[in-house]
Amino acid sequence: MRKKYIAIYNANGGIFGEIGYFLGKIFKNKHCELCDITHIVAWKKKSWKEFEKLLGSDLQVLHLNDQNSTMKKITNNKTPCILVKKENSYEIFITCHELASCDSSVSKFIKLFNSKKEN
Repeated sequence: MRKKYIAIYNANGGIFGEIGYFLGKIFKNKHCELCDITHIVAWKKKSWKEFEKLLGSDLQVLHLNDQNSTMKKITNNKTPCILVKKENSYEIFITCHELASCDSSVSKFIKLFNSKKEN
């Protein structure tokens, strides 16, 4: 069975979620390492789009408010992160700290992703 990967931002989706994250980033030092990897300001990085296209349906990207209840239990206070779905269960595949080690770089993220995927 193929594994599915779910990237979870540390932000809610939708216009109000995006505005709330932006304001929190400016005024409250709110941070999302995954956002820094995937976006420049409000636009997806070209290299991230290429990575998404390469993985196709094996990668799903969600905001906090898009998660199902099972995901929420696993990711509570642990976002951003990448989950892996194996059969009917989820586990954290890449932690927030590992995302931070990528220093906002898509290429570093891809190296990390591939190294963990091989193990």
